[in-house]
Amino acid sequence: MEFIKRTLDKVLGTVCVGLFAFLVTLVTWQVFTRFVLNHPSVISEELAKYCFVWLVLFGAAFVFGENGHMAIHFIKDKLPNRIKMGVEVFIEIVSIVFVLLALILGATWLLRLPGIKCRLLCRFR
Repeated sequence: MEFIKRTLDKVLGTVCVGLFAFLVTLVTWQVFTRFVLNHPSVISEELAKYCFVWLVLFGAAFVFGENGHMAIHFIKDKLPNRIKMGVEVFIEIVSIVFVLLALILGATWLLRLPGIKCRLLCRFR
């Protein structure tokens, strides 16, 4: 099981690095075409949005798997072991609720993107 987790972590890390490099390239290209060529690229801005969303999702999964999300450890470490376990469970539940809310609200945000709306409307005509 540990081998599978390490492999998935390596894959997620590699995907995150690749997406980040692609995002930097897209934004650089967008800035270059807008300010140097005075003819902004049409697709790079929307593609950068999608790339950023996927980078956040994969990055959050990677950090969550490494147990590296933000926490205030010095308060939790001063608690007795029994209460510490309850606090850790509470933190995991709050994290799951936050992720679910982000997915629900993110889906409504995704429907506001012009490319998605056009594709959805064209599909139902």
